[in-house]
Amino acid sequence: MAITTNNQTTLPLGAITLYRAVSVASDIISRAQAWRDARRTARILNGLSSRQLEDIGLTRADIETLISKGRV
Repeated sequence: MAITTNNQTTLPLGAITLYRAVSVASDIISRAQAWRDARRTARILNGLSSRQLEDIGLTRADIETLISKGRV
């Protein structure tokens, strides 16, 4: 329930705290999923032969470089 004071709507402290907690949890989950996706992509790329990597314009050295820069 919102409380109106001096024509301004404010939220109860519990709602703000809950919103912040949910935001932090959501951010942690998103980062974990991105990390997992990057590791999965690296594992798949590392499973390709050098010839297959060459076909898509990559070398083995490129894989870790791309991951460390967050581009995978």
